[in-house]
Amino acid sequence: MNILMRTTTLPLILGLCFFGQGCKDDEARKELATMRDGMQKFASQLQERDVEIVTSVKSQREAIIELQNRLAEAGPAMKAMLSLLQLAEKQPNIDLHGRGFTSVKTSSGLTLIVIVDDVQPKLDGVSIKMRIGNPYNMNFGRTIVKLRWSTEYSGEAISSLTGKPDDPDTLKQWTDNYNEFMGSLKSATQQFNTPIRPGSWSEVDLVIAPVSLSQIKYCSIEIDVEEISLMLSTTPQ
Repeated sequence: MNILMRTTTLPLILGLCFFGQGCKDDEARKELATMRDGMQKFASQLQERDVEIVTSVKSQREAIIELQNRLAEAGPAMKAMLSLLQLAEKQPNIDLHGRGFTSVKTSSGLTLIVIVDDVQPKLDGVSIKMRIGNPYNMNFGRTIVKLRWSTEYSGEAISSLTGKPDDPDTLKQWTDNYNEFMGSLKSATQQFNTPIRPGSWSEVDLVIAPVSLSQIKYCSIEIDVEEISLMLSTTPQ
């Protein structure tokens, strides 16, 4: 009887083992399938991301090339504009009807202060009395003052332009018009040998002609200083 029970039990145990192993294999296959699907999905996402990166890089490269081309086109006009801005520091506008201060950058790189005190008709011209201020601790000698004026306003040179400010053609047209305007200015120059002393004002009287005060719509000033003197230090070394 024991032999019969062993004979009957053994196939049952083997069957249960094979059944259990089969279940584990199914679970493993399902897990592998899930992992495979996840990896495929992740690979697909990476591929889409690569496409987006390539597209973005291409767009940025095209934008950079376009910017470089625009800068190359605008280069000459931008240089001309920069020159005009530097010129404006050396030849600033002065208000003949007001009493405001004007800063003037001299040929030496130093800045003097100018204020218009009085403007009066004189024969066929205009007499302009002004003060030049020296804010430094040094003497300026042999000063040359040059006034430029026009019966037209400088803004008229650009008022007719309709293009964008950063457009190369607009910049070129603006600089061409402005240079033409600057070339049409009349001027008067006078030299003063009286030193402009440190921390003080020096009075200057210039006459521009032939023109009346009501006709002057633009006036600029330029100052050149040919002599600069400083006190030698007496402090013992």
